[in-house]
Amino acid sequence: MTHGQPRCANFYDVLDKIQSRLAAWKSKLLNKAGKLCLVKSIISSIPVYSMQTL
Repeated sequence: MTHGQPRCANFYDVLDKIQSRLAAWKSKLLNKAGKLCLVKSIISSIPVYSMQTL
């Protein structure tokens, strides 16, 4: 838990999680629409979960 106003450094773990998920999907055989759907769902759900825990 952080005290005071959140800083950018507090959310580096969120960015790492998103980047690792996206890197894993680059090799999968999905069309452009499938990749876009996965990206939208992950990019919206990981930060929401992190904000709820703070």
